[in-house]
Amino acid sequence: MKKRNVHMFWVAIFLFALPIYGQEADKELAIRISDLRTVYREDSLYIHFRIRTQGIDLRTDQRLLLEFSLNSADRKAVLPTVLYSGKLRARYDRRYRLLSVHHAMHTPSYQFIGVDKRHIYDFDYKASLPYGKWMNQAVFSLKQIFETNGRVEVNEQRLSSEGGWKIEKGK
Repeated sequence: MKKRNVHMFWVAIFLFALPIYGQEADKELAIRISDLRTVYREDSLYIHFRIRTQGIDLRTDQRLLLEFSLNSADRKAVLPTVLYSGKLRARYDRRYRLLSVHHAMHTPSYQFIGVDKRHIYDFDYKASLPYGKWMNQAVFSLKQIFETNGRVEVNEQRLSSEGGWKIEKGK
């Protein structure tokens, strides 16, 4: 009788522990963008928003690149990128930038090295670019590029509908 109770105790502990570990394993990457403000002043468009990311699970040789852009039917403006990378991958990228002829094109504006999935990365994103009238009807989008061992996965999504974002006139 005692042995049976002990076995039932361990089975109960195991069954109750499963959902807890299962929930941890099911945590996904969460990217939240808030407080989007766009201001047109003189001949420039200033874009400011807050990015909060959590649950980024990267090995040392992987990286996640966030590329924001404004897209219209015939034009596209790419904003500065955000890079989350493992330590080894950051070393490879730094070496590539130093040896590359086009190194300035590959340098991200925001970079986080040695990313930990338990850490929350919360920061203000600011960018400015030359203003064009086509930007009033542009779609604001995000492209997530995940790279590991030469394999690339791309996920693109719209963050606003066409003409769905407001550009304020600055002073």
